[in-house]
Amino acid sequence: MRASVTRGPGWLLPAVAASALAVRVFGLDFDQSHFFHPDERAIGDAILKLSFHPLQLNPHFFAYGSLPFYLTKGLSSLLSVLSGRDWFASYDGVIHVGRYLSALAGALTVLLVSAVGRRLYGQKAGLLAGLLLAFAVLHVQASHFAATDVTLTLFVLLALAASGRLARRGRARDALLAGALTGFALATKVSAAPLLLPVAVAVFLACRPARAWRKGALLLGAGGLAFAVAFFLGEPYAFLDFKVFWHSLSEQGAMVRHAGVMPYTNQYIGVPNFLYEAREIVLWGLGPLFGLAALWAAGRRLVFFRKLSDVEWVFASFFVPYVLLTCTFEVKFPRYLLPVYPLLALWTAAWLTEKAERGRAGRVLRALVVGGTAVWALAFATIYTRPHSFATASLWFHDHVPDGAH
Repeated sequence: MRASVTRGPGWLLPAVAASALAVRVFGLDFDQSHFFHPDERAIGDAILKLSFHPLQLNPHFFAYGSLPFYLTKGLSSLLSVLSGRDWFASYDGVIHVGRYLSALAGALTVLLVSAVGRRLYGQKAGLLAGLLLAFAVLHVQASHFAATDVTLTLFVLLALAASGRLARRGRARDALLAGALTGFALATKVSAAPLLLPVAVAVFLACRPARAWRKGALLLGAGGLAFAVAFFLGEPYAFLDFKVFWHSLSEQGAMVRHAGVMPYTNQYIGVPNFLYEAREIVLWGLGPLFGLAALWAAGRRLVFFRKLSDVEWVFASFFVPYVLLTCTFEVKFPRYLLPVYPLLALWTAAWLTEKAERGRAGRVLRALVVGGTAVWALAFATIYTRPHSFATASLWFHDHVPDGAH
């Protein structure tokens, strides 16, 4: 579906982008550089193992993809050289640089979802999709961590947008771009593997009208080649150190499928599939109003699947298997579903825009969802105005408990 584009004030999109970036960079030193997030500590250690002189690019750590490690290492090294400060290349420095990269990736995802929404559903829906994602609480929180989740979400949306273009145009360069971006997404985190399906779906949709199946085979070959090259560039030691890579991958797979194997997954023992994820999206991931609207809009979009445009079919071919796979994991960290948040924002924005154009009740509903989401995000952001609770508790203990007390 391609909506007619209604021009709006030119400052709206920059304002949405600025808001998204501001709420993500605010309070980036939220833990006073203690780095309580265990993933940040593991990622920081992995980045410090990398070196350009002498060349050593094996992180010896494959719970996450290597591409974000290389990006962080490259930027921190460049900043160290330009500033003359070794701090940027230190343990503290690479984690802080990683946090800023996550915040930037989050803001770029907001811009991209606005652009995709504008093309699919019109300018109003595009701006609304960006605004909703800008204030999606879990996306804001994850953008404060030097972890891979927000960068993965950006690459997933880039790959889906490229696959959507491939479905519409069917050009070789679109297949190359879609394949390359899919490879970079998997080099960020292998949980992006369901992205391979949308590329195939896009080729099918592009070739179906003329039954150009030979062309389709060539497009698949081009996309597959670009995928392999990009994945190798982003995570070369998946090939060069395959035994360790595969062991790590198998270990992570066992962890997410068996709650309780690791102590930090005990809270997920006996948690119901799908209901838990829905509750987390509503209460914490998106906030109550946006969360409920998103579940309704996504369900409605998929139930009436016969009305989907080719691009929406591409998006759905990722959304459905990714959600089904992730929601059947026993371990259910809410951040696992972050890659589908842009799609939830798109479909929610399209539905709310449609309702708003039908009458006053729809406009009131849209205002409530946007306003409620912004308030929810700003209320959450107040945690960044005070010291981390771990640090506060530690200082209190130091000040009030005598030395040698038992």
